[in-house]
Amino acid sequence: MNTIIFSSKHLKHTLLALLGFIMGVMVLLMADSALLSKVLLLVLCLVLFIRNPELAIAIQFSGTIIYFYVLFKLGIEPFRLLTGGFHAFLIVSYLVGGVVLMVKNRNAFRPGVIDILFTGFFLWVFLSYFIFFKGNEAAYVKIMFAPFLVIAPYFGIQLLSSEKKIKRFLDFCVALPVVLIIPSLYEMFFNPFFAGVVRFAPFAFEDKQINPHVFATAYAVMALILLIRFFEGGIKYRKIINVVLIFISVYFVIRSGARSQLLNLVMVMSFYIILVSKISIKHKFYMGAFVCMMFVLAYLFVPESMFTYYASTLHYEDLQVSSVAQRIKAYEAAFKDYIENPVLGVGMGNSIRGISFPHNIILEVAA
Repeated sequence: MNTIIFSSKHLKHTLLALLGFIMGVMVLLMADSALLSKVLLLVLCLVLFIRNPELAIAIQFSGTIIYFYVLFKLGIEPFRLLTGGFHAFLIVSYLVGGVVLMVKNRNAFRPGVIDILFTGFFLWVFLSYFIFFKGNEAAYVKIMFAPFLVIAPYFGIQLLSSEKKIKRFLDFCVALPVVLIIPSLYEMFFNPFFAGVVRFAPFAFEDKQINPHVFATAYAVMALILLIRFFEGGIKYRKIINVVLIFISVYFVIRSGARSQLLNLVMVMSFYIILVSKISIKHKFYMGAFVCMMFVLAYLFVPESMFTYYASTLHYEDLQVSSVAQRIKAYEAAFKDYIENPVLGVGMGNSIRGISFPHNIILEVAA
């Protein structure tokens, strides 16, 4: 009995043949040259992402701000199918690219304990949704997007399978927000619409509030990566560039008004400097003071409306209507759901009377 060994060469030829077939069919079926050029562009992007799956994953992590900004400038209102297609295209690209990498390097995917726990947890999430199904829209959205935004990128990272690819992924997570620095500054200072808003993101769409969380997350991740690289040492001028980019990142996170991302950034930076960085206690103190100074300096550059916005978050007179008070009520409701149903919970999406979003992932999972 003959054994067929499917090598990376066979796989590459198969993929090229498949792409060639698809392109040939497109040429025959489409007389519209504009449509054909768009299809050819998509095919070229697919090839690029398959060859560089770390780029596709980085775009899903930190590049969606560019996606939304481009739609904003083109006057296109994003909708679920369009955004889902965008993510699906990236996912197909990096999963296929990851498999190609593993075949090429003759690596095998060896699941560890964390992988097994991760898989088991999400199996329970889906099972919980169907067992306790109540037709909740919020739960439906999470179930639909979990494979796109959590499960696929998790395993996409595992498939990169080399330190070099992981480092390139981190490079792209820095490079993508950097690309949007100039457009963001332009919109912030020269676009009359954005000059009048409190919570800033460089894109906004009709009948929707400005949602700065994607924008803030990208720059918070960028700041953390650059902080770690600053501690790793390197050429002096690169360290100076890192400091400048960290300051810009901190400023954008503060200016976005995304308080969760800002709090997370402060906590993780503090955790890294105090517990993880391998420097002396004296240098930890100096570095902590320097980072604090950057936050204070960045805060001083925000508009006056931002001072009022942040002050109102914890102001006693506004506590009953503030987001802090609302979150405390959500925490209490989610914790009550957990206490009353400590083993199976109340089902995916059914906590807090169907709102299911207590703004705390631990309470959400527990409930």
